[in-house]
Amino acid sequence: LNKDRLPRLRDRTEWDQKARKMVTRPLAFRQYLHLEVPEHRKALSRLLMADHPFAVEQLRRYCPRRRVLHELRVCRFCCLDGMVEDEVHVLLDCPDARLVTLREACMLDLYRSLDAVVRMRRDLDGRHFLLAILSRPVLLPRFAAYVASVFELCADVPMRNVPSAEPSAGGS
Repeated sequence: LNKDRLPRLRDRTEWDQKARKMVTRPLAFRQYLHLEVPEHRKALSRLLMADHPFAVEQLRRYCPRRRVLHELRVCRFCCLDGMVEDEVHVLLDCPDARLVTLREACMLDLYRSLDAVVRMRRDLDGRHFLLAILSRPVLLPRFAAYVASVFELCADVPMRNVPSAEPSAGGS
């Protein structure tokens, strides 16, 4: 498992309300599968399965014979050199005004839903903050709506021109 990707479902922990702690359940029915809006449920599934529209994954698969280097999978929104378009960057950090507007509305709702979100955002790095959000059922509907909106924006904004790739020596 690539350390830069969100962990696969078998590696995820989730909040157990009865035990009042984080637990690992490899064969559990995931809370996000209970989401009522199919588009939101699909968006979270795609995010967790690394089947999302972000350049970090799309350009990993770009050309089977030639690999686009990780550091060349630059964000289509901010276009900052060396800023890889991955889950954490797009969902939490990208300074693009369109993403900031979506993110601020989502974060405000998340903060209102659970007081601990403010502390989690302050204390956790981006990857672990995303995992914490995904582990709290009360936060999933709003976060899923946000992810779906970001995916729609990705569909409207083309990826940057793909730089020349190096011959592949294997996976990403």
